Amino acid sequence: MTQEDDEATMVNVIKTDSDIYIIDPNGSGRGTSVYLIVGRDEIALIDPGSSFFTNYVLEGIERLNIDPTDITHILLTHVHLDHCGNVGALLPKMSNADVFVHERGVKHLINPSKLVKSAKQGWGDEATKKVYGGDEIIPVPENRIIAIKEGDIIDIGEGNDLRVIYAPGHASHQVCFFNESRKSLFAGDAAQTYNPLTDRLILNTPPPFNLDLSVKTIERLMDLEIDVLYFAHFGPYIYPKRILKAVLEELDDFGEWVKNEWIKSKNIDEMADKRIDEWVRLIPDADPSFMHQRLRSNIIGYLTYFGLM
Repeated sequence: MTQEDDEATMVNVIKTDSDIYIIDPNGSGRGTSVYLIVGRDEIALIDPGSSFFTNYVLEGIERLNIDPTDITHILLTHVHLDHCGNVGALLPKMSNADVFVHERGVKHLINPSKLVKSAKQGWGDEATKKVYGGDEIIPVPENRIIAIKEGDIIDIGEGNDLRVIYAPGHASHQVCFFNESRKSLFAGDAAQTYNPLTDRLILNTPPPFNLDLSVKTIERLMDLEIDVLYFAHFGPYIYPKRILKAVLEELDDFGEWVKNEWIKSKNIDEMADKRIDEWVRLIPDADPSFMHQRLRSNIIGYLTYFGLM
């Protein structure tokens, strides 16, 4: 793995394969991973990030000597704001790109108001605005969107064709993109989040999380021949079976903890307080208030799924 970096900017551009790059808007390898697949005639951008990342993504592309008008595909694993919040802002620059999203996610790109409302329910108004851009989400024109579903093949060319795998659980409109020839999977948040810096999983279960569907998705992914698992945060991982097995265990363990603690206190803040020290250690240098809010959101996702609130 090589890295092309510039001390004058936050953005890192990291080459992970012969024609796959990570654009890391945070510049640290610790946050969102925007993937770029460069074919001979087609160029795909996967999960370009929140509304705050627009200029960083454009800078990363230009540092590879790629004109934004050369982007042909914007592929979305799902339409949560940290993955798709800047698509509407990018499209005027990427005039030749179509946006590929699961058919259930199309309406939310056209009218993102429900996405913003959902984010506020899980994160609160202040955090939604600070982290994801809040109400400043630009709608995506319907004529720029291509609805995708299970089994569709997206042609990027030169061994980069991607098969769409419907992967609900984290979100009802979640998909993964599977390159069978290279045995690589762009997983979005379907396999949760793994931080290689701490060798720890970070659950991501905001409402309306579905535990049963998430488990079934992970079990299905385990049946695939995957050599590289491209997470939407913190980059790729080369031991996918190990991490997918751990995800199943963590999903179950956290669910049992939520049910037991809810019986004791029925207080979400008290529940989050009990685990915040552990969660802060999952991401070094993370803002403790952000991690506390994320933990609350995960707890709410489980409580909603269990029908407890």
